[in-house]
Amino acid sequence: LGSGKYGERQVDTFLGWSRSALRSLRDGKHQPGQAVAFAGEANCGKSLLQKIITEVFGGRAAKASLYMSGRSNFNAELFEAEHLMLEDESMVPHMTARRALGDSIKKTVVNELQDCHRKHRTVVNLQPWWRLTISVNDDPTALLVLPPLDDNVRDKINLLRAARFDMPMPTITADQRKEFWERIKSEIPAFSDYLLTTET
Repeated sequence: LGSGKYGERQVDTFLGWSRSALRSLRDGKHQPGQAVAFAGEANCGKSLLQKIITEVFGGRAAKASLYMSGRSNFNAELFEAEHLMLEDESMVPHMTARRALGDSIKKTVVNELQDCHRKHRTVVNLQPWWRLTISVNDDPTALLVLPPLDDNVRDKINLLRAARFDMPMPTITADQRKEFWERIKSEIPAFSDYLLTTET
């Protein structure tokens, strides 16, 4: 996130979002939090960043695209995770789905009560703690899976540009990628402590 003219601002925005979210989660308090969308070229680390966010928020994530794009009425699995994730390969660039996604984002990031709908069960209202992230490629066609950024949605999403950086360890083979991920996971407690104990 630190590349280009607005790199420093993007990093500050991401750290501020992460800090606010983690403190809210630690304190057990509902606090609205914007969705964050990462847009960048393929294989630049967007999904890796989402995996890191999952670990910071406790290790549980759920794929939310079917429900949030209006392709399913059932969403009970989302209540088993703190981190809701959307990835562009699972989203649809049709306007109906994009508007449904926009409505869902608005409800997800603002409402304290959420409808939990399990198949063949009565809908119940629950108070989950959620944060939503979205990863998309940054070519014009791929960006069309995002909802129209009208007045109802614009202030509910932070759109950040992701860029490719050289990794600090080799990541060519499966074993190398596994070792790299284990190294990242070992640093999550320190990163979480940084978020909880700093203000800048």
